[in-house]
Amino acid sequence: MENNKTLLEEINQKELPFKSWVMLAWALVWRGLIIIVGSGLSGVLIGGVLGFIVGVVCVITKHPFESIKIPFQMFCGILGLGIGFLFNILFLKWFFNANFHDFRIAIIKKIG
Repeated sequence: MENNKTLLEEINQKELPFKSWVMLAWALVWRGLIIIVGSGLSGVLIGGVLGFIVGVVCVITKHPFESIKIPFQMFCGILGLGIGFLFNILFLKWFFNANFHDFRIAIIKKIG
């Protein structure tokens, strides 16, 4: 049976060369841009579908949209925050699971 465990060594950020800082910054930027686009597109898609459904229901029931406009906008705003939060969690998981050549970012729990 092959051992797939990787040995990790903690590195002080002051020991990290400039090239590694540039690589980390670039990794944050491109992943962040993908998350922003994905979050925005998801919001547009979900908001468009919800808006269409509410519009169709208002037309069918002849209920004026103006009476539900503000609550609907508030609901969509809160939904957008939730979508953004979920994409932020996705971004963090993606970043902490990534390998950056010969190192990776880790979360270290304090003891005591």
